[in-house]
Amino acid sequence: MNKIISILICCFIAGCFFVSCEQPDIPDVPNYDKTEILTFKVYNRDKEEIGTPVILSEEGTVTITVDASTDLSNVFATCTLSSGATLSPSLGGYQDWSGMSKEFTVISASGKRTKSWNVTFKTK
Repeated sequence: MNKIISILICCFIAGCFFVSCEQPDIPDVPNYDKTEILTFKVYNRDKEEIGTPVILSEEGTVTITVDASTDLSNVFATCTLSSGATLSPSLGGYQDWSGMSKEFTVISASGKRTKSWNVTFKTK
């Protein structure tokens, strides 16, 4: 009888151990659902930073103020995003920004959220 009770107790303890080690689905972690542009920088062909960016997260806008004489036909833009987020379309290489404005979508790391961003150049 003692042997059966000992086996049942061992099974109960082992069962508790395995249940407590079970990994439930991780709930939606806020850090991986952010869709923010944190920094935005623009460089000319001489690799000099141009413009002064202002990021307004609530509005989903980035406005870069540049001198009126700045050539925007061939500039390199880069940005940092929320942890693990991606930008569509990407900012790869030198691009023509002479149209003064482009729209982007930031996709959260979890893929559950997106946010539209408008990046605009303004001359002073």
